[in-house]
Amino acid sequence: MSAVFPTDNVSTMAVKNNTVHPYTTALTILISTAVSTVILGIIVGNFFVCTSTLTQRKLRTVHNWFLVSLAIADLLVGVLIMPLALVNELLGYWYFERALCDLFLSTDIFVCTASILNLCGVAIDRYWAATNPPDLVEHKEKRRAKIAIAVVWFLAFLISVPPLFGWKDSRPWDPDYPQCRYSTDVGYVLFSASGSFFIPLVAITIAYSKVYSAVTTRLLKKTPCKKPAPTANDHTTHRPAIIIELATPSAERCDSGNGKTKQSTTLETRRKSMVGHLQSKERFLKKKERRLTLILGIVITAFVVCWLPFFVTYVTVTVCETCAVSDVIFKLFVWLGYCNSAVNPVIYTVFNKDFVAILAALRKVVCVGAACH
Repeated sequence: MSAVFPTDNVSTMAVKNNTVHPYTTALTILISTAVSTVILGIIVGNFFVCTSTLTQRKLRTVHNWFLVSLAIADLLVGVLIMPLALVNELLGYWYFERALCDLFLSTDIFVCTASILNLCGVAIDRYWAATNPPDLVEHKEKRRAKIAIAVVWFLAFLISVPPLFGWKDSRPWDPDYPQCRYSTDVGYVLFSASGSFFIPLVAITIAYSKVYSAVTTRLLKKTPCKKPAPTANDHTTHRPAIIIELATPSAERCDSGNGKTKQSTTLETRRKSMVGHLQSKERFLKKKERRLTLILGIVITAFVVCWLPFFVTYVTVTVCETCAVSDVIFKLFVWLGYCNSAVNPVIYTVFNKDFVAILAALRKVVCVGAACH
């Protein structure tokens, strides 16, 4: 999101006539290079997510629809917002007309909010999948996903348009030194910050907490099952007394009411090998639990680190008239929020085996005829 406050106190006409620059030549090159690199990363990463999902059959799942929606929002951040924000930052003033400034700010809020709300949609989708039976999820997921994605973009639109209809502060427009800044109207700032970040943050945290609880319970739960008494004509292999309950349709489940066992697949291994199998399975499940903890920790941490500083600062300096923050620090928080659009495609693909397989295949293609190691 663009800087909210003026960047300097130099002569307005001197700045606009390019006799004075906000940054030195070396710093201008450094900033341009850094931001351009981030923009390139956003475009490449999110374009990969979109094209891979659309072209690879195994990736065209309903759950990946949310990732595509997220990638589209992040692409818009990199293509529509960051280039203009960079120009505005390097010049020190808004080069274009006032109407374009209002449109730019609303678009900025719209795509950034859409990105955050899509992260929330991904979290809620995973919560739904982890806490509902597979048959129920499969039956309702397409309709639910379409509605959820439409709601995400509609809410982002509702949050971004009020300033276009007058819900903003009545700051005068200086034609000599125009500044394109967000509204500092307290009501709108609280409304937009709540809808764009704080409410989604709570929803994401709760959803992933529920996901962790549900998945670890299903992975590590051990349910004692009563074995039926063997008969003389019983030639089937006895099941072990402890069965690890997995979140799969073929998992064995125990009915605590009558102790009878419902078995969807027949275990035809011997008792000794089954004991070793269960021990190996338990170690594997504990490893999966640690991996789940790592993934969810990275997802939530990346989101909070990128966006929390900006929204806390923005709300604080708007509500508290006596509060002040360094302009340099505030700008860093602004661009840190943009960087979330570059981080998202990395996080949501590097832990997905299908995306990783496609990346590996692409690497082999690129490395044909070259010495790649």
